[in-house]
Amino acid sequence: MKKFFYKRWSFRERKCGNIVQGLPLLCHSHLKKLLLTLGLLFLPLQIFAATSSVTQTAAGNYTWLCPPGVTTLQVELRGGGGSGGGSTTNPGGGGGAAGGQYSINSSLAVTAGTTYNYTVAAAQTTVGTGNGSDGHDSTFNTNSVVAKGGQHGTSYQGGATHGTGSTTGGVGTVTAGVSGEDGTTTYGGAGGAGGNSGGAGGARKSSDGNGNNGTAPGGGGSGGFKNTTSSRNGGTGAAGKSILTYTTPLVSALTDNFNDNSLDAKWTTYIDTGAGSIAEANQEIEITTNINVSGYTELYSVNDYDLTGSSMTIKVIDRGSITNTNLYFYPLFAIIWSGNYDLIGWDIFTLDGINMRICPVKRINYSFTLIGTDVAYNANTYRYLKIRELSGTTYFDYSADGLNWNNFNSVANPITITAIRGSSSVYTTSATVSATTAKVDDFNILPSGTNHNGDFFQFFN
Repeated sequence: MKKFFYKRWSFRERKCGNIVQGLPLLCHSHLKKLLLTLGLLFLPLQIFAATSSVTQTAAGNYTWLCPPGVTTLQVELRGGGGSGGGSTTNPGGGGGAAGGQYSINSSLAVTAGTTYNYTVAAAQTTVGTGNGSDGHDSTFNTNSVVAKGGQHGTSYQGGATHGTGSTTGGVGTVTAGVSGEDGTTTYGGAGGAGGNSGGAGGARKSSDGNGNNGTAPGGGGSGGFKNTTSSRNGGTGAAGKSILTYTTPLVSALTDNFNDNSLDAKWTTYIDTGAGSIAEANQEIEITTNINVSGYTELYSVNDYDLTGSSMTIKVIDRGSITNTNLYFYPLFAIIWSGNYDLIGWDIFTLDGINMRICPVKRINYSFTLIGTDVAYNANTYRYLKIRELSGTTYFDYSADGLNWNNFNSVANPITITAIRGSSSVYTTSATVSATTAKVDDFNILPSGTNHNGDFFQFFN
């Protein structure tokens, strides 16, 4: 009798059927077909990009550095609200200002590594008891995307006109701010809301006093209302807002079978002086070290990728002749290509120059630590290696055939995983006994019959 375990359900295989706790009686073959069908239905839902956003609600000048791998950016801007008109006439109310524009470019072309400047509109106050002032503009990359500020309201001079909402001057897909309200002898006119459901305009001012302020983002100020001997100012137009949204590809989108014997543009190398060489040859990646030279010989992706809820795999072809305790083979690791270059991955090494060991490893602040207990390395058992992440936990899995997976260890995410690069490397700390060549193949390419993660089909082992 063979037992299968998956979550809380247990399956007891019988000649004529299986008992599934909490489920109708199904034979194992029928159950397997059912679950395979369900699995195939869900496969097209696999996500290959992760969305990030940067929101600024405080007025000011900002910069955004385009991350590697990002080619388009969605920019949403809200201009500031205009300020309301004041009043020097008793009784009389100033005109309400219009709200600021809303502008969006959902696919602005950007270049990785480039720094872009942008501005979030400041609030606009009324100076004195006269006309209000137009709201400030929010801009991205000078004029690539522009949301104009709302038009001001006028002061009461036998009547007061409102600021009018408009799309004029905006750049992008522009929604006008809502127009303000005229002032009268009984109230200061209400301010208009920011475009596309922005902040509310200042409420109509029916009692003696300065106008009501607009609400961020982009609400226009109301007109002030004078009903005594004191003149009144209009309300302040609210500040603007910006939202930058972009997608970073998940690492599962990085694939290569290395079959064309030419290193694709998605990869680059880092080689310490004289440490070795890297070539895509014989339909695989060959990492060769030199004698008597210490350092890294490393292949890594040009762009950053997100490991969140994703995974990456590699096929180990040959670990090389690692007979020196000062030489380490990292067939697969995820590295942060900045700061201290923190990383997580798989390490194949020897402690005595004879017996090979394998274990996941992390490097934090340039200090290496094994993740778990190293075990004897077997080339067949550890033919395929995987790093995957799920709900804040990193898993290190291995497989002999790329279809049936086992977990070696798991740990709470040791590094920030939202911008990592896939890599394979050999590292020597001092003179090596002899030159060696380690070989890997099929980055994120698994045999047919499994999905990328291999987890669904692992259920049937």
